[in-house]
Amino acid sequence: MSYGGVMVEELPSAAPVSGLISALRRADYEVAKNRDAAARIAATAGSAALRITPHLDNDTCGYQGTHAAYSLTWAIPMLCPLQHVTDSSPQELARLQRACSRCGAEASKSGQPDTSTVHLAWWDLTTPQTLRAEPVPTEDLLRAHAWAKKMNNSSKYKMPMPEPYKWVDLADSVYFWEEANPKPNLAPMEALAVAGVRRFLTRLQMDEAEQEVRRLLGSAHAAGAGPTTLAKLSGVSRRTIPNWLRAVATA
Repeated sequence: MSYGGVMVEELPSAAPVSGLISALRRADYEVAKNRDAAARIAATAGSAALRITPHLDNDTCGYQGTHAAYSLTWAIPMLCPLQHVTDSSPQELARLQRACSRCGAEASKSGQPDTSTVHLAWWDLTTPQTLRAEPVPTEDLLRAHAWAKKMNNSSKYKMPMPEPYKWVDLADSVYFWEEANPKPNLAPMEALAVAGVRRFLTRLQMDEAEQEVRRLLGSAHAAGAGPTTLAKLSGVSRRTIPNWLRAVATA
């Protein structure tokens, strides 16, 4: 099982992911639903993450129409090295969007919206391979819907409506894929890229923590705490606190 986490990306007009995410979590996978969260998991583990990307509907993967097909690959986060893209071909935009959602959104107004808060790119270490969720047979699905509707009408506890795909079976397929395609060991440059992301994220976290401490120092001081108490509680040097309090007061 992947200790670098699993990133299941959610994209508009693409295969559904909520059922797959639930099935993976029940199988004890640590699942991230966006690139920022996945980057934090991978950087902390110092290893690659299992990247699962839903196929767009009506794509060219050989399974036309709305479907549940997904690409699996091992990938790592890295500080985005991409330059401004002038080639607006669909192939280049798709490549850019897969690597960095922010750069992809900037290059194409019609591209997927960027929801990331950190400017990171993802580097695929292995060639993506496709897995598909098997649909539940129509008769079984109709029978399950009827049963769920009957139970919901007779009980105040509402049960979810049955899913049209065999998500548990797909989660098992992910496990067997992982067994057949072990996580690659990182080369020195790859390990450096992951360490760079961890350093970057740690500095962001420290900056956020310092701003929070500064704000709370002002609140605690206004509530009557003196410099000695503030220093003991915050870990900030007693000689530094007056300057920070003045900065908070004039902010």
